[in-house]
Amino acid sequence: MSLENEVPLPERHREETSHRLLYTLVGVVIGVLIVVGILAYESGKDDKAAREKAEKLSKLYQAHGIGENQDIDQMVAVYGNDGGYACQVDESALEATVNEMLSAGAGGVGGRPVLGDSKLVQSTALMMEVYCPDRLKAIRGYIDDLETDDTIDG
Repeated sequence: MSLENEVPLPERHREETSHRLLYTLVGVVIGVLIVVGILAYESGKDDKAAREKAEKLSKLYQAHGIGENQDIDQMVAVYGNDGGYACQVDESALEATVNEMLSAGAGGVGGRPVLGDSKLVQSTALMMEVYCPDRLKAIRGYIDDLETDDTIDG
């Protein structure tokens, strides 16, 4: 082994120090992003209005025979005051989501339409009736044209 190819000890130490500094900096940036993400995340707002809407939806579900004991806290966390995802996306995205709920198999070639359960579609319509009735009017025709049946027992 020749001495010409060996890096002197002080230079090797500098490279390790610069890598260590880079790794520390990357770790700090990732840590800050995680903290910002946790602080920025908001589940549904848990206030009086959100709880009243969740209770109203639960009563509507029971009146239409959709589930017996709805977890109000869960509904508040998911829907909050504004209804969450279903009330925030445009009509085409909402229609695509409903279509996805009513399909079977894998995506792409394996995916196929099925005769979906009427309660599944009805529960979405009831949720929109409570949280965003103006949006429900916009897709009511689409929902009414879906072919559904009572396919799920219970």
